[in-house]
Amino acid sequence: MSEPLLTDLEGWKPVRSVWALLGMLLLGLALVATITAGIMVLLIPLALL
Repeated sequence: MSEPLLTDLEGWKPVRSVWALLGMLLLGLALVATITAGIMVLLIPLALL
């Protein structure tokens, strides 16, 4: 019974690493989006002035 569990755990490891990479990419994109949104909010009133 222990052998299939080991193979399952080995199979899950790369999936978890892929999800971690996707999470990091999503966090980076969210940071870039918020920064660009803040810059746009600051620049739009300056452009209107």
